[in-house]
This record gives sequence, structure tokens and C-alpha cells, in this order.
Amino acid sequence: MSKKCLKISPLREDDLYFTEEQFDSEWYLKTYPDVAAAGFDPWIHYIKHGRFEGRRPYRNRAIAWEYHLWGGGHRLLLPRLEKALLDPNTITQERQYIAWAIARWYAAHQEWLKALNSLKPFLFDHFLYPSHAGPLLLLFESALRCDQLNLALKAFHILAQRFPDQADVLLAEVNLLSNNNFATDKYLSERRLKVINSIFTKYGLCNLVSRNSEILSLDSLDPKADISTIYVKSGPKVSVIVPVYNAQETVLSALRSLCKQTWRNLEILVIDDASEDDTWRLLQTFENNIHSNNGVKIRLLRHKKNLGAYAARNTGLSVADGDMITTHDSDDWSHPQKIEYQVKALLSAPDKVACTSHWVRSNSELYFTHWRLEDSWIYRNVSSLMFRRSVFKTLGYWDGVTINGDTEFYFRIENAFGKESLIEVLPGVPLSFGRICDDSLSRCNETNLLTCFHGVRKDYEDAAKRWHSGAKSPKDLYLPSNPKFRYFLAPSSICSEEKPVKNLNPLDLVQQSGFFDVAWYLEQYPDLQDSQLNLLEHYCFIGSLEGRDPGPEFSTTGYQYHVSESEIGSQPIIYHFLTIGLMQGLKPILEILGAQSYRPSGLNLLVCAHQAGKNLFGAERSLLDVIAVLNNLEVNVTVVLPNAINTDYVDTIKSMVRAVIILPYGWWRAGRLPNSQTMAHFERLINKYNIHAVYTNTLVLDEPLLSARAAEVITIIHVRELPFHDEALCKILGANPTLITERVRNLSDITIVNSRAVEKEIASSNSVLVPNMVDITRFDLVRQINISEDKLICIALISNNLLKKGLVDFVNIAEILEQRSVPAVCKLIGPENDFIRDLRARQRSGEISSYLQFTGYIPSPQDALAEADIVVNLSHFQESFGRTVLEAMAAARPVVTYDWGALSELVVEGETGYLVPFGEVEAIVERLVRLIQDAELRLRMGLAGRRHAANKYSFDNNVVCFKSILRKIDLLSVHTS
Repeated sequence: MSKKCLKISPLREDDLYFTEEQFDSEWYLKTYPDVAAAGFDPWIHYIKHGRFEGRRPYRNRAIAWEYHLWGGGHRLLLPRLEKALLDPNTITQERQYIAWAIARWYAAHQEWLKALNSLKPFLFDHFLYPSHAGPLLLLFESALRCDQLNLALKAFHILAQRFPDQADVLLAEVNLLSNNNFATDKYLSERRLKVINSIFTKYGLCNLVSRNSEILSLDSLDPKADISTIYVKSGPKVSVIVPVYNAQETVLSALRSLCKQTWRNLEILVIDDASEDDTWRLLQTFENNIHSNNGVKIRLLRHKKNLGAYAARNTGLSVADGDMITTHDSDDWSHPQKIEYQVKALLSAPDKVACTSHWVRSNSELYFTHWRLEDSWIYRNVSSLMFRRSVFKTLGYWDGVTINGDTEFYFRIENAFGKESLIEVLPGVPLSFGRICDDSLSRCNETNLLTCFHGVRKDYEDAAKRWHSGAKSPKDLYLPSNPKFRYFLAPSSICSEEKPVKNLNPLDLVQQSGFFDVAWYLEQYPDLQDSQLNLLEHYCFIGSLEGRDPGPEFSTTGYQYHVSESEIGSQPIIYHFLTIGLMQGLKPILEILGAQSYRPSGLNLLVCAHQAGKNLFGAERSLLDVIAVLNNLEVNVTVVLPNAINTDYVDTIKSMVRAVIILPYGWWRAGRLPNSQTMAHFERLINKYNIHAVYTNTLVLDEPLLSARAAEVITIIHVRELPFHDEALCKILGANPTLITERVRNLSDITIVNSRAVEKEIASSNSVLVPNMVDITRFDLVRQINISEDKLICIALISNNLLKKGLVDFVNIAEILEQRSVPAVCKLIGPENDFIRDLRARQRSGEISSYLQFTGYIPSPQDALAEADIVVNLSHFQESFGRTVLEAMAAARPVVTYDWGALSELVVEGETGYLVPFGEVEAIVERLVRLIQDAELRLRMGLAGRRHAANKYSFDNNVVCFKSILRKIDLLSVHTS
């Protein structure tokens, strides 16, 4: 393929090129199905159209990770982004975006050195994505804030070279001049003002002067003295509403900027919201000293009680008589021609109903910044939206909350009149300076700016948009000044009073209930981490139907255990709980009384499962075996399950134990902190059931063990894994084998191992060997082994059908047997998944052997083994035991398996089956052919295996093992006491 190069605008000639080799055609067509449907060549479409439409040329994981980072998943995603940034295998463009994402996060949290370190590569490497000025602006600001002036200068020069026409470059120059190290020129203020004026001059706007020649500040800005020559004295009347509260330091600057607007038919309505400082006196003095001049009038109003900024706006709106209405915050400054340009924009576009200008945030000393930088410091100023009176007549007032009401009103207009009904005036030109204080970006309160992405502001905005989207006509979006009820649910913390909600949206209630935990949901379900799905909607409409939980405080399947599907109806399951279940006394965490009678002298044991799937595999069956053994001893068993998706499984456990609790919890993973709410639940259970010891059926749990540690209760970990030989497990846990095994030794007072292989890996002084067990009497009715000479011999692989179970080897075995015309059939017994579906498709097209058959999942091991004459285990990881092999032996089936892991402890070579060196598929086939051709050998090995299983892996043997564990618990209890 010849290399085709694409220049990514707006990069310059010396920048990198994007090549076709880097373009992901398959991903592009899958992501943009309209391109596929049109039959376009994806690369040609991208270079001609896609890049200009904002489409991406390849899958960038960092975009989804950043989305969830801000959405509440920072505990999980920030370390992942940082790890990917250092990973040499991360592609260049993705690494660059990751650096930008990390820096934005740290800058928003005022961690400037971390932001700077993330972006330093942009000083030396050209960047492709993102291709806007944002990374360089943030790099420049981070360097300045860290007093690394040389880096700041270098970033500024690159910024100026690449984006010479962007006003941010001039604002950056003002910041650079503001730095004390550059303050050697006695005319520094003039130089800074000259740079600011160059922005306005470029667009034909009037220049500014400073009322204080020595110090340039937001409060010293004034239009030039001859501004009266450009006054616009005729035209529609504009009402400017200015809510004020405790603004004695800033309000006069705001009012001066309004009084000196070139648009003179101006009504300034100042509403003091019961200020407690000197604001009201200052306002009265200002009003007395400012005479009506060329049309501008000021009117003061005062609330007796503090009601909030939007209530103050509504007071102003109720008396405003302007043809056009706008607002202005009491701490901001506006360019003299701001209102003029907004009015003229609407006059020149009769079909438009509202307009916004752009602004930039700065402190009082005119240091420019943006709390969460996008592509520019300058952005749309929704807080000074200007709209026609007709909008007021149609949509009414602002929502009387304490935050985000201006954003809601903007989107209400957009929804009622259409996006095209709003226009932006001089985009990229800061017609206002929005004042920020040093502490205005505080992350301490619950309404801080970060909650725009996760928290109160996000909850409010989402609820508002749902109300908007449900309107059938604009009149449905009319909001009175002080309605008797709310039109959509808003967080109580931003409402001045509690009111009933009309037509409650289920998603609003779920989102604001506290039961849906974005961070928990994201950590619990890794399959969602690379997508930009709305997680709340995913849970309500998809996840809950799959049995997923919304957070650590509500069990979806636990609730469904007692509430039928017909009762819940079509609404999200948790909505039924919040509106009906709570009133009926149902609990979000299910506790079920079991059939086991309490034994006063018995040990109280809390047994914690790590899996409870719809289909039962080794984890679930092994837990049933343990519970059956414990029930035979003097033990009071309380079981905790992560879900109740399999009600038959829950009922089986319930019949043997004191109580069953359905509690949402997940696996331990490296870097994942234990959930405090989950730990609180386990601590409550330990106290409620007077637990003496906590047992986990695996090494992948942490919260129950940590809770036991906190309560000074004995811990038992039943290890059924070989971390040093299970790469897939280590990947899931995000940890190396040493860390995993060391963690087991630190957390367990008693470690149960199910094989010598596991015992060797764990190397714990407190380990007890308890092999898995099998009740051979349960396999008595399995059909006798086939010794007929004229019947196809069935070779079975019974598993969960994951690739690591050796499925590819099994497919190859079927191919070889068919090539050699061996009278056999190879049955894959296990659940359907993507790989199995792919195999079926390939078989239909003739790519793989017809000897291969797909049986699907068979719940009963006995029924599964009835299909088999020979059982194979081909796992590509070392099994810690091999449960299906033991069950095959109990059913008198010979087994052929790789000789590694614990299988060599289970299979007696040449007696109960064959052990073959790992990966030697031909050797497997040779042993299978030997068994297929010799019926007597199959029978002899099968019966030998059954005897072996009965002698070494019986229920009685397990009872003996657990009795020794109970003695250890008694000794530990005495020692602890």
C-alpha cells in the first residue's frame, strides 16, 4: 500500500502527517454506519468529509476514559490514563490526548505541577489530537503558575506560531506581562492594556483606558473618553437585570460598565437580594450620583429575605418593560459595545429569538484563565443571554434554584424554538470579563463546578433536559415565577423550599436517590469502561434487566427475588422500589431466613461467595459442597451472595443455612480501594449474626476480609487459583502473582488450598489442604460407558467456553480426527458466547470440521457427562484442581488432559486417563484414538477413575478436613482471647 498523507487542519507545514496506515477502516465503518450504508471508501470519506465533521480516524480509548473520569470514575480512570501515558505501546495520537486529559483534570483541581508534567511533551513533539490550542494554553498557564518562566515563554512562542489569529494568544501575552519577573517596564500597565485593546481593535470595537494609570485591573477599565460619539440612542429598549448579594467589592464596576454601554435605550434593574454588607448603601449612593443620561436609567429593588440569584432575576423580570431582556452578574465587567452588538444581531435576524456573546474569566488583576479548559479561554456567556420579550411570554421565568438556572433557561429556549433560533455574537471575542476570586474554584462545597459532570449540577441539568425533551409544544415549557409545584425534580440542596413534582420522571428520581453510584457501577462492570454510554440510562434500561446493581446499597436481583416481573412492569426496577417498595417496607439489601436451625454451641460462620451466575460452574458448585459439609458439622452458616440472579441456586443454599444475604460487592483489583459502604454492610452482618469467622470462597474478595479484620474476627480464604500460572486472572485483577499471593498471606488467618499445586504457590504456614469433593452416588444413573464397536465415540470438553479453556485446541483435534476418518464426534458443552457463535458461522462456511458439535450449556453435570464417552481438559492456564475431570471420573469416563497444574494430582497416568505435555495436540489425538479404538480400555480406565474419586475425594473426606479447620479456629479464638 502506498503511503497517503493527510494534513490535519490547523497544523502548519512542519507538523506531523496522519497516514492511511494509522487509519482504522473497520472501526470507522462500525462507528459511523451511515458511511458504511452509503458504500463510501472509509479513508476517502474521512479525508474529504469526516475530519471536517469531527469524526475520528481510529478508536481512541482515552476519549471514553476521560468521559468517565469527569463523570465520577476518577478513582479508576485517572490511574489508568496515567499508566497508558507511560506505556510505550500506546499509539502517539492516543498518548497525546491522554496527556491533555490528565492535565485538564489536574488543572481543574489546582494541581498545576502535575498538569505541567503531563503536557511537557507538547513542547518537543508535534501533536495531532487534539489539534486545537487548548493543550498549549494549558501548558502555558501551568508553567506560569509553577514559576517555570522559560517553559512558559517557549509554550507561548509555539502557541503564537500555530494559532496567530486566536484571541487567546493575546490574552496569554497579557498573563505573561503580568508575571512579576517581567515587570521591569514602568509602563507595564499600558503595555498590557495595549494588548487587550488589540483584540477589540481587530474587530472594530472601541478601545479601553484605565482609570488608574499605575495599576490595571478589572475595576479600573473604562471606555475611551470619546465613546459618546458612537452612542446608539434610538432602537428597542433593553432591560438589564442585575441580581446582587453581598457584592460591595464588585458591584460598582459592573454597574459602571453597564452605564457606559453604547446602546443607550437601557433599563438597568438592580435587585438586592437582602445583602448583609454595605451593598445596599453603595447602590443608593450610585443611583443618586448617576443621572439619567441619554436614555440609560437605573432602578433599584430590594428583597426583604435572601431568596437566591434566580429569584432576584425573576423579580427584575416581572417589572422589566424592555423589548429585549438580558442579565448581568454583579461581579462581571462588559465591553461598552456588548449590548449594542447583541441587539443588532437580533435586529438583523428577525427569525432569531435570543443571542449570547462570548466572555473570558479573569481575576481582579486581569489574569485570564478557564477552570476546565476546552479549546479556548474564551467561550459562550450563557449568564448574560439576551432574549426577545416574546420568549418571556412563551417560556416565563427562570427556575428558582440556587445554581444553573441560566443554563436551564438557555436550553429551554433551544428546545422550545430550536437550536437555530439562538445565535452567538462575535464568537471568540471576549465582550465580557467574568470575575473569579482565588477561592472561587473551591472543590469543598457540594455545588462546585466539578459537579457539572458528576453531582448536584449534573443531576439538575439532566432532569431539566428530560423535562425539555418531553414537551410537546413550547407552551408546555412555561415556568411561572413561583409555581406551586416543580415541573421536574431538582436536588433539594439547591431548592429554597420543598414542593411536589408534577409528572415525575423515573430517571430523575433514580439519579437523585443516592442509590445509583456512577463510580461503583463503572468499577463493577469493566465492559462499560471503554464506551461513552450514559451509565444511569444503561442501568435503568439495560443493566437492571441483566441483573446488574446500581451501587453498593441496592441489590437488583435481591429485590426481584421477592417482587415479580408483572408487579414491576416496564419501569426501571429501582424506580419500583423507590415509589412502591419502600412504602411496603421492602429493603434494598435482601436478607432471607434459611432453613438451618440455630445451634447454640456451634461456630457462627459468614460464608462469602464471589460468583452466583445464571449458569452454575465450578465456583458455584464448590460453594454448595462446602455449605453441605458445614451443615453436617456444628456450624451456623450465614451466606452472602453478590446477586440472586439464579433463584434456584439461592433456594438450594437457603435450605442448608441460617440466612442468605444478597449484597452487591465486587472483586478486589489492584488499585481499587475497598468500598466503605460495602464494608459497613459486612461489619453490620458480623455484629448481627455474632460471627466468629469469615470465609471467602476465593482469593478475589477483600471487603468481607477487611471488615473481619476490623471486627477482630478470624479470616479464612479458600484459594482455588494458581496466580503464577493464570495470566487471565492476573489481568482481571490488575496485579502480578507475587502481589496476589502476598495479599492472601496477609489477609488470611487460615488458608484453605484445594491442591498441592496451590499450596506450593501460596507458601503459607497456615494452609490446610481440602481437595474438591464429589458424591459418586449422584452419578450412578449416568448411562454406562459406550463399548459398542459401531457407534461414534463422543469426546467432550465441558467448560464455560472461555478461550483459556483450550477451545482452539479442541477445534484442531476435531479437524485432525476428521482428516483421519476416526469414528468420533467432538462436543463442546458450555454456554453460548461470541467465540462459539463465530465457530458456528465458520463451520457453516466450511472452514472448520463437521466433527465439532455445539451442545450448549447443560445445567446438570450428570446430564452433561451422559453425552460423553471420553472427557478432555485442554486449559491454557494451569488448573488449581479440575472439577470437570473429577466429575468425569465419578461418572466412569476416562480423561485426557494436559500434564500441568493440579491435574497430575488428580489423574493417575495410564490408569484413570492420560496426561500429555502441554500444547502437544498430536499427543492428545494419539491418546484419544487409542481409547476410541479400545472399548475395554475405556471401560477399565473409567471404572478405575470412579474408584479413585470415591477413595480420595468423598464427602466424608471433606468433613474430616473441615473438622481440622474448626479445631484451628478454636485454637485461634483462644489465642486471640
